[in-house]
Amino acid sequence: MTEFELLEAPAKLHVTGKFDNSCVISISASSMAALKNGTLKVRISQHGGASHISNAKIILSSASGNINVFIGAHDSYLALGENTSGAFDLRLWRQSTITVAENTTSNGVRIVCDMSEVSIGQDCMFSDGILVQSADQHGIVDLQSGRIINNIMRRTRIADHVWLGRHSTLLPDISIGHGSIIGAGAIVTKDIPETSVAVGVPARVVKTKTTWSRSPVSLDGMAKKYVDLYR
Repeated sequence: MTEFELLEAPAKLHVTGKFDNSCVISISASSMAALKNGTLKVRISQHGGASHISNAKIILSSASGNINVFIGAHDSYLALGENTSGAFDLRLWRQSTITVAENTTSNGVRIVCDMSEVSIGQDCMFSDGILVQSADQHGIVDLQSGRIINNIMRRTRIADHVWLGRHSTLLPDISIGHGSIIGAGAIVTKDIPETSVAVGVPARVVKTKTTWSRSPVSLDGMAKKYVDLYR
């Protein structure tokens, strides 16, 4: 990994906004090569009304894809693991953390963080039009006390080898167990156990002891591991 101050990152990585010298990005050799040959495109932008951004840290090990990162507040952390690929729209506000483990792919996911943590395991597969809404983003006010009641840290956990179907939505403070499948258009409002299929609004488990393979006609390596584990 090679570390750069964000505003001094390689020219192939597009950075716009006011980031001070505490904002850094570490780039793997494979990501550097992908940036140079054009198979990986990364844009990092300041958004919101802050005068500048401090203490942002990004770790980039992606192999290919189109990654857009929007940072609106201090103290953000983003890590994209080895061989991650595809389309990611990542929006970080206050004290936000997003980690995506190796070999995870996306055809189009937006992850929104504000005082929240999103953890995504290895070898996940995200279809297009997916929203991970890990925080409310706006205040909910209790009228009797006059207080904002949702200004708390939130957490979203997606374990290894999870498939999120097209246009699915994940709401704050949920976890999805390893090997599971979330159906197209589902809205996940509560925890989903491992090796389960969940569909509908709100999402409910309709099948257990089930996982998935990237190939529609044969078992890939991860699917074989799950079969061996549960047989």
